[in-house]
Amino acid sequence: MNVIATTVFCKRYDTVTNPEFIKLTKVTEQTNINCAVENDLSNFLPIVSMYDYFFGKHAAQRRYVENERNPFLRRLIEEARQEKGPNMIKSFAEDGFELTKDQELGIIGDMLVGGNDTQSVTLAWNTVIMCNHPEIQLKVASEIDQFVEQHGRTPTFKERDQVPYCVAVMKESIRFRTTTSFGLAHTSKNDLCVDGYLIPKNTTIISSMESMHMNPRFYDEPTVFNPDRYTNSQKTMQASANGRIEDRDHFNFGWGRRICPAIYLAETEMFMAFVEIFSRCYVEPVGNKMPNIHDKLSGALTVFPKSYQVKFIKRSF
Repeated sequence: MNVIATTVFCKRYDTVTNPEFIKLTKVTEQTNINCAVENDLSNFLPIVSMYDYFFGKHAAQRRYVENERNPFLRRLIEEARQEKGPNMIKSFAEDGFELTKDQELGIIGDMLVGGNDTQSVTLAWNTVIMCNHPEIQLKVASEIDQFVEQHGRTPTFKERDQVPYCVAVMKESIRFRTTTSFGLAHTSKNDLCVDGYLIPKNTTIISSMESMHMNPRFYDEPTVFNPDRYTNSQKTMQASANGRIEDRDHFNFGWGRRICPAIYLAETEMFMAFVEIFSRCYVEPVGNKMPNIHDKLSGALTVFPKSYQVKFIKRSF
């Protein structure tokens, strides 16, 4: 949250008990829930849209947005305009973007949801997967230790090429257990005919991220967690996502021309958190109960593991 708050508002919180931090977290969580497919049926089933708009979930969401979320975010936006340091709000005007207040709110809302929940869910999967694969943890720790012995510190994102196995493990983690069910939705600009199917203009197109990542034509033994499949795929996820479709190594940040706009920030955060954790700890199960990596729960826009307990065992370099 502090990374996003600093980027957007030039604001940082020293403790999780800060009332404004708590409010910002709750607003983000509720916005995430409102965006879930099960809470947005009127966009997919027009027959329920009229009732939903006036009496159902859509009406309740609208009241929440107008009476709670928007006033709170508008205050943070106005405070950000007065900050001395750089932030996203100020950059809109500085870079010549003429946005309405509603457009500003939309962008900021997306940044808060997309930049927080997805990162925490990804780390939750990283942790539980590593616990289930102690042999991979040992290889990760060994690679980080070699870098530390040479440089006296942990690697930065710019030095990721010197810890290729760590990069491979992170890529395989988000392929093996995707962060979202559907990724970013798209809309057809014109009538399309794909494999004999007509997709009319203005159709909402949603992909199954799990089906894409478990496609045996694209990934050998897709149900097996195997970081070695990415040994020769060391490009940043941003570079891969913006390249040819044939060169994509995963689709966790979306597909087509419209992908996650914060992919570089997300990849950097993920790398730093992963390296800092596994440079200091081994993750082990509590007792003999290995955490479950097969069952998944819906977290509105995200897919997260079932509740689990692990031990973080401090280790020395």
